[in-house]
Amino acid sequence: MCPNQHFICSDCSPAMVRNFLQRVRGSDTMLDEHRRRGGFVPCVRHNLAFQAQCSSHYTEQSLARALPDDVFGQYRAAQNEVIENRIWQQHNQRFQEEVGKGQSDELAERRGSK
Repeated sequence: MCPNQHFICSDCSPAMVRNFLQRVRGSDTMLDEHRRRGGFVPCVRHNLAFQAQCSSHYTEQSLARALPDDVFGQYRAAQNEVIENRIWQQHNQRFQEEVGKGQSDELAERRGSK
């Protein structure tokens, strides 16, 4: 169930989640959107076909109850990739800042020695 009380069906959810994860892996745009959502699976009502779209995602507890172990494992692996990517982005940003600071310091040192 998502926070807006939309149920996830244990009969349909395995195929829905597998399909969703395949689409995420196959599209850079969907992968970026998936990462922005924190790696969560959006509510099935997060779809243009519904008059009132839901912008929530399913809770991990709901997915754990509704999905067979292998599909839940695929979901967790995809979510771990999102977390790893976020950590890499943070470290890369810090590295770039340090490189920029080092270059600025070196430039200032060169100017001071002339």
